Amino acid sequence: MTSEEKSPVKVKFSRELAEMKDRLMELARLAAEAMEQSLRAFQERDAVLARQVIDGDKALNSLEEIIDGECISLIALFQPVAIELRQVMAVDHII
Repeated sequence: MTSEEKSPVKVKFSRELAEMKDRLMELARLAAEAMEQSLRAFQERDAVLARQVIDGDKALNSLEEIIDGECISLIALFQPVAIELRQVMAVDHII
């Protein structure tokens, strides 16, 4: 195996980290959308929209818990070090 080739374990770790980062981006998108809607609900005194934002918070919390669990699993299963560990910890801190 050349230095350019990755072991199957590293490939799996990289794929799972990338998928986790995609979920983090989805969480960020949902949070930004909720923030915009909550501000609009406040400014327009729209109780229905405010209730939708509150109800949607469950999905945000659920996604946050999923990502947190993935961080723990990646650390436990792959024991990343250096930059890889910092990336996992950065995701965990961001959520």
